Amino acid sequence: MDSVDFQLAVVGVIGCLLAGLLLLVVEVLFIPGLGLAGVLGAGCLLTAVIWAFAAGGPMWGSLVLLTSIAIVAVMTRLLGHVFGRRLVLDASLEDEEESPEHELVGSEGVALSPLRPSGVARFGLRRMDVISRGEFLERGSRVVVLAERAGHLVVGLADSQSGVES
Repeated sequence: MDSVDFQLAVVGVIGCLLAGLLLLVVEVLFIPGLGLAGVLGAGCLLTAVIWAFAAGGPMWGSLVLLTSIAIVAVMTRLLGHVFGRRLVLDASLEDEEESPEHELVGSEGVALSPLRPSGVARFGLRRMDVISRGEFLERGSRVVVLAERAGHLVVGLADSQSGVES
């Protein structure tokens, strides 16, 4: 291979590398998902590596391969830190206030369906999915919210004198 062909191959390899990286950045920032830009970017990087092996031999091919891997790793790291904050939800469940169901503990309501042991009850104007402590309660039974566990309201039969049946 003469020097002109080698210089053209070097320009082609660098062009494929830059095109591949640009397409991967476009894929990550503007059209996320494994779409056409990502596949074409990966194809450009692979083409650059194969072209480098064919035109420059094992030394140049290995150099382009390692350079491609390093650049993609650095780019992934930088994009994850710099732009990743706007792509990833920052809030956690532990930051949340008490759930709306938690304020219903102690409230009395009416079973709108039979509770065997789960069903639906109304507390004021709110219809809520509830679960009893294991007993079966008939439709229309007065119930009281005993606890809120794992997103479920635990209810028991309301007693007309003491508020809760023991």
